[in-house]
Amino acid sequence: PTKPIGTGPYKLVEWVKGQYIKMTANDTYWGGAPKIKDVVFNFRKESAVRVAMIQTGEAELARLVNPEDCKKAPACISAPSAETLFLRIDTPHAALKDLRVRKAMAAAIDTPSILSQILAGEGILAAQLVNPIVNGHNPALKPYAFNPDEAKKLLDEAKAAGVPTNSPLEVILRAGRFARAEEATEALSNMINKVGFNSKVKIMDVAQERAYGQVRPAPPERGGLLFRYHGNEIGDSSASISSYYRCDGTLSTYCNPKVDEMDNKARVLTGPERTKAYQEIWKVVYDDVAVIPMVHVGISYAFSKKLTWNPRIDGFILVKDVTLAK
Repeated sequence: PTKPIGTGPYKLVEWVKGQYIKMTANDTYWGGAPKIKDVVFNFRKESAVRVAMIQTGEAELARLVNPEDCKKAPACISAPSAETLFLRIDTPHAALKDLRVRKAMAAAIDTPSILSQILAGEGILAAQLVNPIVNGHNPALKPYAFNPDEAKKLLDEAKAAGVPTNSPLEVILRAGRFARAEEATEALSNMINKVGFNSKVKIMDVAQERAYGQVRPAPPERGGLLFRYHGNEIGDSSASISSYYRCDGTLSTYCNPKVDEMDNKARVLTGPERTKAYQEIWKVVYDDVAVIPMVHVGISYAFSKKLTWNPRIDGFILVKDVTLAK
């Protein structure tokens, strides 16, 4: 929609795609007119540029900035989020449908190094697509261990059984998706290639990556590894399972009738029974390496000292909750 109407705290003034969005306060907002009258969201791909705008007073708040850049800002905060960084696997592919191959890929990725050296330690290692605040999270699961020797062994076993383990694969990334995204993607591709995979990185714009992610079922000839975030703001495992693990999931490249059956039963339960049912589903997809969860990420925000604001777990920035000193 380019001319939205509604009852929110702000009204759209102007939108220039890829450059900025201008808004103005809705004086008739049912929750009371916002304290900040006019707001501009500027779009700048580079973290350093976003922080420089804070330093020069061109902007008051910047999100998804590199921790190193954030330290240069007048004020900086790193906060936990509902987002999980993971690798979605095209499981219909001739090689990737083999469990040994998927286990090998999980074992080949040195996620602790990616987290500490590239993501500056922002986040915690993940064993599932939802973080601990989400109902159904299974605390018994542990992140896949980095073990390149085991990865090579599993690939050799699969290759001896006739699996085309050297098939070309692509690690797909949306440009600028998160801080140091390109560096993390290159590192991941190099790690899996060291144990015998044959991957290359492909950077896409937003529209391309979205279209790529929504093609289902995944073409069996496509060896795609989609490197992206998943956010579960609703706080219940059902949303994540239905999107990425059901045969009919809107973003799923994985199909296991057992998971669909378990989810059908779990989604009508409540209370402790629901929690337990989804914990059991997470164990099934974990053992099957349906996707490779990596990090429950944190987000760095740079802002001016004139601004008073507390980050939300969902990463949303609601300007009506922001106070700006004159």
